[in-house]
Amino acid sequence: MPFVQHKQCNPLKSLDQTTDKLQISKHPPCRGDAPVRTFNISFGNVKTVTPTPIPLFLIRTHTHLDSLDHALCDPGDVLLTPTPVYGRIFTDFCDRSLVCVEPIDTSQETNGDSTTTFGLRPEVIEERIVQLTSEGRRVRGLVLIQPHNPLGNSFSPEVLREIFAVCARHQMHVIVDEIYALSVFDSSAPHHSVLSLKDLPDPERTHVLWGLSKDFSLAGFRVGVIHTQSEELLQCLRAASVYHLFELIVREERLIESEVI
Repeated sequence: MPFVQHKQCNPLKSLDQTTDKLQISKHPPCRGDAPVRTFNISFGNVKTVTPTPIPLFLIRTHTHLDSLDHALCDPGDVLLTPTPVYGRIFTDFCDRSLVCVEPIDTSQETNGDSTTTFGLRPEVIEERIVQLTSEGRRVRGLVLIQPHNPLGNSFSPEVLREIFAVCARHQMHVIVDEIYALSVFDSSAPHHSVLSLKDLPDPERTHVLWGLSKDFSLAGFRVGVIHTQSEELLQCLRAASVYHLFELIVREERLIESEVI
C-alpha cells in the first residue's frame, strides 16, 4: 500500500539512490545520537529508537512540516487541524506545497475543578472528513500540536487513541508536533507522548515531530526531528534532505548530557 503519493517522489527516490554519483555523500547523515537519547529517555517510548536503522530524520525547524506535506500530499489536498492553532501551521503547509489546511472546531469543556479546557471530539473529526470528502476533496491527514499551542492542554492517551482510530479508518496520516513535550510542568495534567502509546491503529501513518527551539530555548539552532516508521516516507525525506541539512555539530552526543535531559 503506497504511503507517499506525491508526483515528485519517484525522482526523489532516484536521487537518493544516486547520492554517491552526485557527490552528496560528503554531507553528514540525517541522524544523531543526542536526539535519539532524548527520545528514549524523555518520551516514554514503547519501542527503543536507534540511530541505525533510523526511523529518525533531522532538518531545520518548520522545514519538517513543509517536507512532510510535500511528500504526503499533492496541491489541493486537505490537512485538518483543531483550532485555535499556531498560525504558522497554515503557512508552513500552504506556501510551497499548496496544501489546504482546514480547521476543526474544538469544544469548550468545564472540568471537575471548574477549570476550562478545549476538547477535540473524534466524532467531530469524522464529520469533517465526511463533509470534505462529499465535496470531492481528498483529506490526507490530521495535524495535532501536542501539547497544544496556544491552548496549552495535552490530549489524554484515551482521546489520542480514539482520534488515531478515526484517521486509520479513513487511511489518513497523523502528524503530531510535540515541540513543547518537555515543557509541561503541571503534574495534574501530564504530557503523554505519542511514542509512549502501545498498539497505534496505523503506526506507519503516524509521524511525530520535535525540536530544540522550545524545550532547550535554542530557536536559533534551527533543528527539528521527524520520527516515522514508514520506510517509504523516510526514503523520500532522505532524498530531499540534501537541501535542508543541519550543522554537523548536532550529531555529537556531547551536546545533550544526561543531567540536562
